[in-house]
Amino acid sequence: VEYADTVSTVKDDGHAFRLGVKAQAGIEY
Repeated sequence: VEYADTVSTVKDDGHAFRLGVKAQAGIEY
């Protein structure tokens, strides 16, 4: 269970990171 929760958290963090990069690119360009 702990391993699955960790993987889920990592995926959520990666998704948020990609959205942040897209938002940053939108502001810069």
